[in-house]
Amino acid sequence: MHSLRPLPEDLPQSAKTLKSDLDMVKGLIREGHRVVASIAPAYMGLLKYKTIGQVRCALMRLGFEDVRETSEGAAFVTAEYAKLLKERRMENIITTCCPSVNDLVEIYYPQLIPSLAPVVSPMIAHGKLLKEELGREVKVVFLGPCIAKKKESRDSRHDECIDAV
Repeated sequence: MHSLRPLPEDLPQSAKTLKSDLDMVKGLIREGHRVVASIAPAYMGLLKYKTIGQVRCALMRLGFEDVRETSEGAAFVTAEYAKLLKERRMENIITTCCPSVNDLVEIYYPQLIPSLAPVVSPMIAHGKLLKEELGREVKVVFLGPCIAKKKESRDSRHDECIDAV
């Protein structure tokens, strides 16, 4: 009888599997690195805590130096979108913080790339902000429900803003 998790031989050819960063994050904390969590706003709908402070406290007890909301990065993203609109340099602007949509355009509709807003996602913006504020050596861990954020965090265009997802 098989468990609910497929065994490697049960996976279809070319199936994608999730590579967890959990052991790496535990190692960073154990080794004494400064580790900060960037937590997506969706956590309030996913976690069953009575107050926001409980989530922060729980993560800090696990060893995070600080816990910050990714929405801090969203404020910078919004300002960049407003600047683009005000400048009126682009006739059409595709705005999305979704790495899957950006990949779709870049891979299957490259003719639309000039219309993609040249603005990073709130996750990337927050990682940049935290490293500028706290120092490049700080390790930023993004906590959120979107699996596509793993690939986005490894994109060389983002200069290692996010260390783990």
